[in-house]
Amino acid sequence: MKKSIIIFLVAFSLYNCSSDDNGNIMQEEQMEEEMSSEGCNGDVCEATIGTDETMATVPDTAFGTYNVEYTFADTNSPFELGTIATFIVKSDQTLSVEIDGFECITISNPVWRFGADETSGNYTFKDECRDMLAYNLSYNGDGSFNEVNIEPSEGIGFFGQFTLQ
Repeated sequence: MKKSIIIFLVAFSLYNCSSDDNGNIMQEEQMEEEMSSEGCNGDVCEATIGTDETMATVPDTAFGTYNVEYTFADTNSPFELGTIATFIVKSDQTLSVEIDGFECITISNPVWRFGADETSGNYTFKDECRDMLAYNLSYNGDGSFNEVNIEPSEGIGFFGQFTLQ
């Protein structure tokens, strides 16, 4: 009988430790998700929909945090090669942009422009409030993240791109 009680207590304590560990992991994952969904505490830019642009809706498959590096820079680029950034795409249709060496910004009102539409995998967030840049988030056909192209917020142009680290 003593042996059964000891086995029961050992098994119960192992189960308890196991469920606590899983609970802590779940809490840590939830905290990380909440932190990434908050974005930055910097400027907020509510972009306008321009001529030849259409309001876009970023699908839930695109929501997430993307840690990227600037891997291509045109001669007029505002960023140097190797610059590190974090882009956070949130369910409230905003993009938080955190680029090393620059103040963070959160941008709302994504658009499709230059012929992009719901089938293109491109969603542009325009910072018309501070830096006059557009962040064109590009996704592959399977919905996976591809890159962020940096463009002028108005007019045609290309400054460079961030790709996954």
